Amino acid sequence: MIQDEPGPPPAHIGWALWAALEAWMDCFVRDLRAAGFTEITVARARLLGHLDRRAGTRLVDLAAAMDVSKQSAAQMVDDLTALGLLTRQPDPLDARAKRIVFAPRGRRFLAEADRIKRRIDEDLAEALTGSGLERLGDTLDRLRDRLSERPHDR
Repeated sequence: MIQDEPGPPPAHIGWALWAALEAWMDCFVRDLRAAGFTEITVARARLLGHLDRRAGTRLVDLAAAMDVSKQSAAQMVDDLTALGLLTRQPDPLDARAKRIVFAPRGRRFLAEADRIKRRIDEDLAEALTGSGLERLGDTLDRLRDRLSERPHDR
């Protein structure tokens, strides 16, 4: 018996959110590359977004936030360190540990990334007219809160 070909994925909010996030990240990374940060990928941007801008982040906490192994996170941090975006500093709370912090080039990256994010928001605000972007943000916050409170077994 030959099975039917699978159809398109079912329409659901998760798919729409994922597709919107993918499009946003592609736009963000493309603009970062155009601004001179040609080494940035979606994965690298994701890692950089998980770092505490002021105090830095311990590798174990970074790996947990990204849901990857410590080895995977360490390799990405090593790569970004070699590219001049990150550096490791002693952890003031634990002499055995290091904190991953932004190097001077990484601070320039942050400033450019923030500028690009504001520009993307401005572009989206034009598409949504009026206070549509603000309402969308409020709606997404409510969805996130609801999902984080939702029991796992229904």
